[in-house]
Amino acid sequence: EVHAQVRAGARVDQHQQRAPSLEVAPVRRVLGLVGRTRRPTHDHDVRVLGHVALFTVWIGLNTGVARYHDGRFRFFTAADGLPDGAIVDIHSDAAARLWLASSRAALIRIDQPSSDRPMFRIYTTADGLSANSIEAIAEDRYSRIYAATGRGIDQFDPEGSRVRHFSIEDGLSPGLTTAAFR
Repeated sequence: EVHAQVRAGARVDQHQQRAPSLEVAPVRRVLGLVGRTRRPTHDHDVRVLGHVALFTVWIGLNTGVARYHDGRFRFFTAADGLPDGAIVDIHSDAAARLWLASSRAALIRIDQPSSDRPMFRIYTTADGLSANSIEAIAEDRYSRIYAATGRGIDQFDPEGSRVRHFSIEDGLSPGLTTAAFR
């Protein structure tokens, strides 16, 4: 059975195993994803964990995203305005917004990640991105967002909604970029 461990004020990794634990429970039970049958009602595979603030953790799943906030979990799906597709990366920016990378619905921004009803702003190829499948997200010191796609890396200015594309013609290595760091 898959287990998730949420730790207060620390990343969950092997170097910080001594951080105080808030919750340890099976993912299926925590998120309430299992009905009366043995098959889950949603695809519960955890794709990525994102730390936003103390005691707030977002969990990217194959069919949505879950948030641990104020001592409880909440699952967000299309019914909440989240588009279909696995959430494969999560980034918290300098303005305290949350960015989600979707495998099918491109780039998703949440301006108030701790809100009871967060609003999902979706950016796609219609907004100038080079693809609707995003693999990784990063931010530079000027608060521009970088989204790695199968067609290169898109530099996105959230304030002006301008997009600049980088590809192998600009010096990127060929192949898919699956991780990004500042």
